[in-house]
Amino acid sequence: MMKHYNNFRKILIYLFIVNINLTLNAQNLFEYQKLVKYVPVSDNVIEYAVNFVNNTRKNINKWLEWGAGPRASMYLVLAAKARAILDGRTTPDITDIQAM
Repeated sequence: MMKHYNNFRKILIYLFIVNINLTLNAQNLFEYQKLVKYVPVSDNVIEYAVNFVNNTRKNINKWLEWGAGPRASMYLVLAAKARAILDGRTTPDITDIQAM
C-alpha cells in the first residue's frame, strides 16, 4: 500500500512542477462533437459495425441474450467517425471500426 501511495505522491509533485498547456478548450470540444455527426459513412462500414455487434450476442436461453446491444453499433460508428477526423480523413472505413 505504501508503494502505491509514494507513486501517487510522485505523480502529484510532477503535475505541479510541469507546466500543462491546454490544447483544446470546452468550446472547441463541443464544435468537434457537432462535426462528428455530419461525417458521412458508407453503407459497408455501417453494415460491418452492425454485424460485428450482432456477433457478440449469445442466446443464454429463449428469454435472455448476452452481449452488446443495438446502440453499441451506433456508438462504434460515431467513434470511428471521430477517429477518421482526428486522422485527417473525411470518412471512416472498416479499419476505424476494427481499431475501436
